[in-house]
Amino acid sequence: MGKSLLIALSIALNTAFVATWIVHALPAKSPEAASPSECPLRHALGLDDAAWKAFQARQAAFRERSSTQCRELNRLRSQLIDLLASNRPDTKAIDAKQKEIGTVQRRIQSLVLDYLLDEKQHLSVEQQQTLFDLIRKRCGCSGQDALMGQGTHVSGGPAAADDCGEK
Repeated sequence: MGKSLLIALSIALNTAFVATWIVHALPAKSPEAASPSECPLRHALGLDDAAWKAFQARQAAFRERSSTQCRELNRLRSQLIDLLASNRPDTKAIDAKQKEIGTVQRRIQSLVLDYLLDEKQHLSVEQQQTLFDLIRKRCGCSGQDALMGQGTHVSGGPAAADDCGEK
């Protein structure tokens, strides 16, 4: 069970990584407070004031839509850890919890995909390329390295330190 457990935990952590990055790393400041020098994302995408305000409004709406699912995922992960930490782990309960986590992860993944597809409609081809390059660069995960605390980190870690989201 040891190796399959590591794989399951790795999948659980990696599947929601893009959603977590989007929710936590992208801007959460008020549009009035943002300037190109404050936010590398705004600067990288070359968004003027109006486009930036619209981007932030769509981002805020995404955060609102996804917050319940993210809280649910965190709750289920905590329950899974409790199951794993027990003196006599119940593998049936662990399997059931993994299925619950998978269901929530699929919901989050759908929200992220819908958000990104919508966002593409508001960006030029060049801006789309830049956004997806940033996502590729920031959301890469090297499997076991993520479990061992190496590589890309979620919100607040070294990888997110220069993003303009809340820390």
